[in-house]
Amino acid sequence: MTTRDQARLALDRLPSRFPGVEPDKERPKGLGLGTAAVGLLSIGLVVALAVFWQGSKPPPSSAKASSAGAVPRSAEISGTLEQARAYLADGEASMALALLEPLAARADRDRDVRVALGQAFLAVDDFAAAYDQYSQAVSLGPTDPQLHFAAGTLASRLRRQTEAIAHLRLAHETEPSNAQYALFLGQAELEAGNYAPATAALARARHAAPDDPRVWGMLAEIALRENKAEMALQHASRARHHDPDNDAWKIIQARALNRQGNAAKAAVVVESLSDKAKHTKPVLRLAGECYGMLKQPEKAAALYRGASDSNPRDAELAFESAVWLERAGDRPTALAYARRALEAGHASATQLVERLSDQREFRAQPR
Repeated sequence: MTTRDQARLALDRLPSRFPGVEPDKERPKGLGLGTAAVGLLSIGLVVALAVFWQGSKPPPSSAKASSAGAVPRSAEISGTLEQARAYLADGEASMALALLEPLAARADRDRDVRVALGQAFLAVDDFAAAYDQYSQAVSLGPTDPQLHFAAGTLASRLRRQTEAIAHLRLAHETEPSNAQYALFLGQAELEAGNYAPATAALARARHAAPDDPRVWGMLAEIALRENKAEMALQHASRARHHDPDNDAWKIIQARALNRQGNAAKAAVVVESLSDKAKHTKPVLRLAGECYGMLKQPEKAAALYRGASDSNPRDAELAFESAVWLERAGDRPTALAYARRALEAGHASATQLVERLSDQREFRAQPR
């Protein structure tokens, strides 16, 4: 099996990742629940890239780079590079970095050194530094789709969409039959809001890998953003057919059903989600819309309470729990969650506590 085949196999074995909500990272406004369809690939790919390069022999591009006029590698550089690769294979990234950073300063036009240093940075989760090394590596020789794929996916992970699209497009154009390249290009275009190019890339990925649920899931997300709920449902159903238990595809399906005004069916899909997915704020908002239309505030209150109890310091979750509990007629419990929201610093919690409690009782509470 070639190194490239091993890389593809590693990618194929990676499960789709439900992205959830990452509050420490700023997301583009207006996407809402759409983040369930995008961001499914990047972190998994970082793992795959590490598997691809770890302990491997020099990639096929090395010989090409040398013939294209690269500086010949000395025995000392070769020995240091091999030692660094051995450290990486043993999981000793810090030792590899200690060798590779000064080596890259001396052999700054050696593509394999740049790639190895990028891998070492990946191993310590320094994605920005890893991208810098991969982007320098691709500039040192003829077009190598594997290196552009690595650089592109790292750029996407860093939300540098312009660079991501450029790298992934080159990888895809060089090997148009590679389903992974088309898939990740489609993801990058989708994240950038370029729906027509994303659809075109995903159509090519679908032709090469019709059973890949990620293709259908992202096509469903594009259809939803273009307000084509029926088409989104069809694509989401295909995604679930190939990957029935993945929360991401269920969420897209529920959103499409809710968009059609079918709150009851959407609520059934929401109820089938894992607790982790149910407790994310976008899903809670979707559930609130469904149960609000169905006049079942107690069900929305139960979901928000579970989320708040899992994260009692989240002021927004506590406040929304109190609001839904009040709508459900459970005033004493609503007051308890309103006080939790107040303690967590919610700006509107004071008024809610005052409304739910006796004024004298409120004033007696410790501030």
